[in-house]
Amino acid sequence: MALAVLLFCALAGFVVSGLDAVRDNANSSVSDQRSYLGLGLKIRAGKKLTDGNRHPLYPALLAIFARREWAYFTGGKLLSLALGALSLLVIFWLTKRLRGAEVALSVLFLLSINPIFRRVTSHVMAESLLVGLFFVAWYLTGRGFSRQSRWIGAGAVAALAYLTKGTGQLLLMAFMLTVILRYGRGIRQAWRGTVGYVVAYSLVAAPLWAYNLAKYGNPLHSFSITHAMWFDTWEDKYAREQLPTLVSFLRSHGLGHVLARQWQGLSRVLPEWVEAIAPGRSGLWLLAFVMLLLSAALIWRQATGRYLRDHHAELLYSSLLVAIFYLLFAWYVQVDVAARFFVPFAPILYLYVADGGTHLVRGIAGWVQRRGWLGVPMLRGSYLLVCVSLLLGLATGKADAFRALGSDPFAQDRACNAEADALFAWFQANLPPDIDFLWGPSTTLGSWRYGAEYGFEEIPSDVDAWSDVAAYVSEEECSYAIIDIHTVHRRHELLSPCFTAGEGWVHVQAIPSDWALTYAQPGLPCRWCVFQLLDQQPISHPLSLTLGEQIRLLGYDVVHRRVHAGGRLKFTLYWQPLVPISEDYTVFTHLLGLENALLAQLDRQPLQGRVPTTYWLPGAIYADRFDMRLPPNIPPGEAQLEVGLYQLTTMERLPVVTSDGQRLPDDRVLLPSLIIIETAQS
Repeated sequence: MALAVLLFCALAGFVVSGLDAVRDNANSSVSDQRSYLGLGLKIRAGKKLTDGNRHPLYPALLAIFARREWAYFTGGKLLSLALGALSLLVIFWLTKRLRGAEVALSVLFLLSINPIFRRVTSHVMAESLLVGLFFVAWYLTGRGFSRQSRWIGAGAVAALAYLTKGTGQLLLMAFMLTVILRYGRGIRQAWRGTVGYVVAYSLVAAPLWAYNLAKYGNPLHSFSITHAMWFDTWEDKYAREQLPTLVSFLRSHGLGHVLARQWQGLSRVLPEWVEAIAPGRSGLWLLAFVMLLLSAALIWRQATGRYLRDHHAELLYSSLLVAIFYLLFAWYVQVDVAARFFVPFAPILYLYVADGGTHLVRGIAGWVQRRGWLGVPMLRGSYLLVCVSLLLGLATGKADAFRALGSDPFAQDRACNAEADALFAWFQANLPPDIDFLWGPSTTLGSWRYGAEYGFEEIPSDVDAWSDVAAYVSEEECSYAIIDIHTVHRRHELLSPCFTAGEGWVHVQAIPSDWALTYAQPGLPCRWCVFQLLDQQPISHPLSLTLGEQIRLLGYDVVHRRVHAGGRLKFTLYWQPLVPISEDYTVFTHLLGLENALLAQLDRQPLQGRVPTTYWLPGAIYADRFDMRLPPNIPPGEAQLEVGLYQLTTMERLPVVTSDGQRLPDDRVLLPSLIIIETAQS
């Protein structure tokens, strides 16, 4: 009964804190979430099995309910939380079989309060599945040294870990090294089990190998191994030149550099390991406890020697697995490393800590009882460790975590991403479909949600001049650019002459000469500023008219000259301020029929009222888009647009002057293109 209560407390605390973390995680682009969500959509559509970097098992689970809605993101987080809770149960059950209930409870509590494990299980990340699979493969491999038939299951589960994340293949490497070192010349006695492991692994991994062979020409293809391992920094991923490989890396880096990078990485990767295994405030007590165990091992050397003999094969496998991971990520830490990479090791190391702690407590209790100081039988147990772990779990949890139980995570995600949805709703209403944006690197938008309609190209890391940007834009055929705070930070050297970022907002200091600001969400300063790239999307009808000696009308575009009654007339006016403007002017746009009869009109401040003329920068270009709804009873025939600017308080129009100095009648610009009004569609 006590065991069931403690188990329930641990799982309930994990789920409650997990739901709170799910609620707090509203950005679907943080870490690898955007990529997993996108891959899940492509798997569901039958377009891909892998993107060449992320393996398919976890996104295949996402694909079951994948759709381009925020509910998909929320469901992905809840799936991760469920996988995390299932992993806790499986790890508890296997540890109980391996070391007993007391150790199993300790491992369960330690893992359930681990902030890194809590984080990955509240995000759309493969680690939420990998932790459980990793432990099962480790368990079956260790038990297989006493009964080799278990290695068949170990190989199959190790392959599932590989199908979840590429680091799963290190389980196979560690197993093979362990067999060689464990059996040496007597390896024949392990050949059946070894063959069973390898065959089972190969059969389960075969679909991914076959796909990689057909798609990339290499069954073991992985972007991380083929390219990322050989980056000098992660920014190499965004360079225009060919991505590095092992061969190109060795050609450009000497042996001294290779050795120095590996040596420096040995110390640089250690903090990430510590954070993953002994995170946050709990790190100090856990490390202190490990030191206590080591001291006790020296005191009770006979018992320690017996423990090492009883578990030597399992310990050898565990040590090799840790060593391989450590050396690999010591190399990779220069490029990118995070504590979540190492969290699969947490339950394994917790098991050894809890097992040692149990023996320590029992040894102390026996020593105390033999002297007659205290004859309490309960001291012979290790529930003290469990109680301490439980208290630490409660202490590290948020006091207000229960607030998540009364909230709707689906509604929360929709509300938190409403601004981004408004941005893309404007795109759908005002921009042509199937266009490419220059945007990023950035994580402010859930591009997976809109990727079916638009493409996104990131600014290369080796672009340092606007002429290079123009060449890249032309090469990638980008028609528009999105500038946000992350893009400004990541490409600060290039963008700082025009844009600065602070406290979540982008401040526009200048606009590049071939860019035109067309939208600012929610205004200036903006979270997202959208620019039309005039080299790729030039003004279709150029003009040169000056209004009030302050603003030049450079031209206009009309999307469709033929419009049905009751339909929408979409057009764009291109303004360029000549001097700083001290008044907020209103744009008037009138659709005129025969004898200047007013058929429809749309008056407002520029750029949907988000960028008043007092915010305009001299010399910059502003692409002012209009979406005029026509009355359903508008008469068919020819019509013409008249446009201009006026001061709202006085209703006085700005004088319109041509390039040769002639003032136009009525201070209006009649756009030359005729609009054809057709009868309403039935």
